[in-house]
Amino acid sequence: MYLAASASAEFFADIALCPMEAVKVRIQTQPGFAATLREGAPKILHGEGWWGYVQFVLIIYFIIFNNILAVLCPLLPSVL
Repeated sequence: MYLAASASAEFFADIALCPMEAVKVRIQTQPGFAATLREGAPKILHGEGWWGYVQFVLIIYFIIFNNILAVLCPLLPSVL
């Protein structure tokens, strides 16, 4: 029960934080892109659409998922 609750909370938190994180990374890596979240969010939305926000989260989840599997798979007993 607690695992499902924490997983769903993490899912919704990531959806809420994704646009802010995408703008933050863009501001840090591209000088002159924007000075604030309020200025940068519309630029990404109009330039790339929602995909500009979503691709950032997909990349992060892919990296985290692969690292977790790399750590856990050797610890799990072999099923075959």
